[in-house]
Amino acid sequence: MWSIWNFSIYKIQILFRNNLEKNKMQRNLAGNYHLDQVESAHKDTVIASLKKELFELKDLEHDFLRLNDEVANIESKYALLLDEKERAENEHKIKIEINKKNISDMRS
Repeated sequence: MWSIWNFSIYKIQILFRNNLEKNKMQRNLAGNYHLDQVESAHKDTVIASLKKELFELKDLEHDFLRLNDEVANIESKYALLLDEKERAENEHKIKIEINKKNISDMRS
C-alpha cells in the first residue's frame, strides 16, 4: 500500500517540477496576467487529475483489503480441513489396526 502512495507522491513532485519549468518559460514569453490565468488553469487540471487518481487508489486499497480478508478466510478454512483430514486418517488407521488384531485373534 505504501508503495502506491510513494509512487503517487513521486508523480506529484515530477508534475510540479515540470510545471515550474513550463511556468518559467511561459513568463519569459507572455505577460504576467495571461500567464497567471494559464498557470491557474493548469493547476486546476493537475488538481483534478490528482483527485481522480486519489479516488482510484482508495478504491484499489478497498479492493485489496477485501481480497486480503478473503484470502485469510480461505487459508483458515484450508488449515481446518487439513486438521480434520489428518484426524480422520488417524482414526481410520486405528480402526484398521483394531480390525487386524481382531482377525488375528479369531484365527488363533
